[in-house]
Amino acid sequence: MIGTKGTKAILVVDDNEDLRQAAATLLSQLGYNVSEAKDGPSALKVLGQDGNGVDLVFSDVHMPPGMDGFELAQELHRRYPHIKTLLTSGFPGMFSDKDGIGGAGSTVLCKPYMMADLAEAVRAALDQ
Repeated sequence: MIGTKGTKAILVVDDNEDLRQAAATLLSQLGYNVSEAKDGPSALKVLGQDGNGVDLVFSDVHMPPGMDGFELAQELHRRYPHIKTLLTSGFPGMFSDKDGIGGAGSTVLCKPYMMADLAEAVRAALDQ
């Protein structure tokens, strides 16, 4: 897999601990520095004032009420325009660009995904 490894920092956000840890493990195996958060507000705390050196936030779309993945992506774009976002969902047909994906500069990776799919999506998001 030429061109898929990276040394960038990625924050994985998912309310499902098993899925969050699985994504973090895959991203670590791809060579990324990975941190985790259980939801949108926790992610914003991890990022702090300046983004805490994070290059990409990889977030689930569907999370507990208060801040879903789209809302998180929009807030990230507002607070940290230098941080890229990549969203993931097992229900990709339930939303469209009107939900704010394009406005936040995010793309969506459909679940389930293979490691090669994740590597390609992350690289594309970082290269945006």
